[in-house]
Amino acid sequence: MCGIIGITKRDGLSDQDCEYLRYSTLQMQHRGPDAEGIWIADRIGLGHRRLSIIDLNSGAQPMQDPTTRYTITYNGEIYNYKELRHELELLDYVFRTDSDTEVILNAYAHWGTGCAERFNGIFAFGLWDAHEQSLLLARDHLGIKPLIYHATREMLIFGSELKSILQYPALKPELDLCSVSDYLSLGYVLSPKTIIQDVHKLPPGSWLVWKGGDFHIKRFWDLASVVGHTPSHIRSAQQAVEALQEQLNRAVRMQLVSDVPVGAFLSGGLDSSTVIQKMVSAYPDRLKTFSIGFKEESYSELPFAQLVADYLGTEHFTEIVSPDINELLPKLAWYLDEPFSDTSAIPTYVLCQLARQHAKVSLSGDGGDECFAGYETYLADLAQSLYARVPSAVHRLLVAPIANRLPSTHQKVSWDYKLKQFVAYDRSSREQAQ
Repeated sequence: MCGIIGITKRDGLSDQDCEYLRYSTLQMQHRGPDAEGIWIADRIGLGHRRLSIIDLNSGAQPMQDPTTRYTITYNGEIYNYKELRHELELLDYVFRTDSDTEVILNAYAHWGTGCAERFNGIFAFGLWDAHEQSLLLARDHLGIKPLIYHATREMLIFGSELKSILQYPALKPELDLCSVSDYLSLGYVLSPKTIIQDVHKLPPGSWLVWKGGDFHIKRFWDLASVVGHTPSHIRSAQQAVEALQEQLNRAVRMQLVSDVPVGAFLSGGLDSSTVIQKMVSAYPDRLKTFSIGFKEESYSELPFAQLVADYLGTEHFTEIVSPDINELLPKLAWYLDEPFSDTSAIPTYVLCQLARQHAKVSLSGDGGDECFAGYETYLADLAQSLYARVPSAVHRLLVAPIANRLPSTHQKVSWDYKLKQFVAYDRSSREQAQ
């Protein structure tokens, strides 16, 4: 994780703008403790905080191409950068470093904004074209890396964090009431809004070009364009399984490209366990894995994580979570930037602290439940759609009374609690339908 910041103004930067850039770059030290870089020209200033993962010695940013026409500040990792580098070298592009950052520079020089479609990775960057006096912002396909901006006819500010944008003296932040409504309804703010008016998230799979006060946004990739499209060679369930295995192996191998140690978060569930099994078969050293548990055994997954770690032979590190919430919540609020109601942020923060003691990069199984319908909510929705066919009289006179007589443990992981919640939800759905 690196931190990026930038500002461009139609009429040129002032001393105050440059001071803002320096301060905001310093403020993101937690995102990149290894190095800091600032580059300032007449109408543009770029800042960078670096967490060194690839090319530790010569990948400093902001980085320019040999012609000095293009300058970039970039956060992320391009997993196919070696393949793209080879392709560009055949086109006579020269490389001075071994970094993926320089691959982005040369890819843009050759393909323009179309370069973003060729990247396989997670990325957010700002790239200045001195000849065109234009700024390109781009964000990865699924929006893993954050990219926030504020744009007017006179200027554009962008960065990795909302708090950096809000430091700009001329910006008078006001709450966006629609975003507040999002949070109160859903527990988070819907993209591309932020909690602040006139400050936006660049949508996933999109780029923005700003030039002379005009800017436009274009989406270069959309998840809807690929979901549901089965490759033509898959004719059976077995072929689908083999294709999935191949994709998982390929994805994990690509994300192991690093010049620093790589570890993994392990919960004991199918998602993280699958990722770690693929890592173990491809990683040259003994893999380090990390798990956290809770004093309440009904909530703790440590036994399952330990079973997987023992089976796969990883070097496993664990910690029981008992954080001081009064001390931790202000820190989380500062790091998260926006209101966020998912309590998993607390154990995730503790898990990251544990992992950072032993590895600089860690893979996780996040996203697996969304891809493979792994949440119990999905099963409950299917069950409810089937149960809705049961006559209301049967529900009211038989099922509901039996459920209400069950002992109450008040533990959200217990089957009796879940059954009562299910029955209550079904009753509410039937009443609304009447």
